[in-house]
Amino acid sequence: MRAILLANATAANFGGLRLRRSTIQGDPRPPRLIAHTPFGHWKTTTFLAALRYDGVTAPCVFDGPINGARFLAYVEQILVPTLSPGEIVLMDNLGSHKRAGVRKAIEAAGAAVCFLPAYSPDLDPIEQVFAKLKNTLRKMAHRTVDALWDAIRIALDDFISRRMLQLFSQCRIWVHLIRIRSNPHLTEAIKHLKEAIDEGKQGHADVATTHAEAALNHLRQAM
Repeated sequence: MRAILLANATAANFGGLRLRRSTIQGDPRPPRLIAHTPFGHWKTTTFLAALRYDGVTAPCVFDGPINGARFLAYVEQILVPTLSPGEIVLMDNLGSHKRAGVRKAIEAAGAAVCFLPAYSPDLDPIEQVFAKLKNTLRKMAHRTVDALWDAIRIALDDFISRRMLQLFSQCRIWVHLIRIRSNPHLTEAIKHLKEAIDEGKQGHADVATTHAEAALNHLRQAM
């Protein structure tokens, strides 16, 4: 089985506030949520990471927003050294992810690149990791860049392997499709099976049998 990695980026800043708080049950006038944050322009930090079934890997922070040059540098210097031959790197369709040189660097390490369908964050479990990370950062309420970066490191230690596996299982259908797509023999087997069905419906038994036998041969090579 090939290992699946999901690589992505998210923004964070030190102006985040808690969105909710606990209240006493039955209190007719629950207290307001009061918090303090710096006034003015909040400097953006970009956090990049990859997600495996057993945890977050290749974490990195950039001072400022993401762009193609920064993502390529992340791939070449941080992500690629963690890759093994035969692994699959899944990414969404952000423009910086399709920067020239990104695919080449990943494939040079023996890994494959696949892109998620457009507008499908529900198929990307790393988005849930980012959501939990941002919620943790809001609770920590650090108000400087250095403190924010330290908070990201501390928050990552809170992600356990069991939870990572649960996130992957929630998108298991898409991961299964990616495995099929990444195996040329399985792809050819499906193609021949479709041809066998179509030819059988038209009464071409000999041709249908030929396609069925070809599908079986590809399935044997895929196992």
